[in-house]
Amino acid sequence: MAEIFSGIKKNNLGRFKIALLFLLSQMVTFFFSFLGAPLLRVLYRSQPRIISLIFLLLWSLGFFYPPLIPVASLMLLIWLPIILTQEFETQLGWENRYINMFVSSLLGALVTLVYGYIALKYQKIDAITFVDQLFVEAFGQVQKSEVSKNSFWLEAFNLDSQVIYRVLPSVFFLISLSHVVFAYVLDSKAARVLGIAYLETAHKPKFLAFKSPDLVIWAFLVSFLLSFYKGVNVDLRWTAINILLMVTGVLFFHGLAVFEYILYLFRAGLFIRILVYVLLVGQMFYVLVFLALADYWLDIRLKLTKYLRDKKTKE
Repeated sequence: MAEIFSGIKKNNLGRFKIALLFLLSQMVTFFFSFLGAPLLRVLYRSQPRIISLIFLLLWSLGFFYPPLIPVASLMLLIWLPIILTQEFETQLGWENRYINMFVSSLLGALVTLVYGYIALKYQKIDAITFVDQLFVEAFGQVQKSEVSKNSFWLEAFNLDSQVIYRVLPSVFFLISLSHVVFAYVLDSKAARVLGIAYLETAHKPKFLAFKSPDLVIWAFLVSFLLSFYKGVNVDLRWTAINILLMVTGVLFFHGLAVFEYILYLFRAGLFIRILVYVLLVGQMFYVLVFLALADYWLDIRLKLTKYLRDKKTKE
């Protein structure tokens, strides 16, 4: 069973090439994080894992040098879930990759958040002040609008360092989840680019068939309502907003799977795909979340497939 899940062929790569590939993966991840995630997954699964753990340790030390903390945080948010997903597969035999990705991303976000807080505390740096400084450096001083001052829910989506600090758990989770998804989808392609013999794992999730679990839908509905309800205390509302953002991220990928499936059914070419994405880019997030909710209740993919099959049969 372990061999099925490891999906690894022994690669007789020289030490120099291995070191070069790992350094390349760090550079690509630093500049193009989404492209780097598949490389990290391939290297972790196909090379001695101690090398990946050493790099992870080195990046974790970056938390004790403040200018490196943002980069170190990003690297941990990518590395940890990739390592955890593989270990959950091989050590625990988790065959449900969707749950694996969700749990691994959640644990990666929590570990990074707690570790970063402890590191700042050790250096006697106030976490809120540190986040505020990073925010000002990145965006400058942003004045709140009068509307957002009078609306708790709108305030949560206004650019403000205090808001960023409160939603860090969900932001970290979304960063981890999105990179893990890219790592799973593109790992075999990354292996071919690197010239590494690589077998895809058993039970690899079929992205086009992904559907949000019932728990995600109900968590979305409850957290959405709680974020608006004025009778709830502030801490609970912020917790609801964090949960809302996390499950919305899952719904986004659900909607993307539905959208890609529709394009696949209608055999849309590359030009049509690019055109559709360009036209919808401004509202893509909302469109995909709505599409996910519609698919959950109406099963759009199944109905559309049956419709096209029946239409073809009649012809």
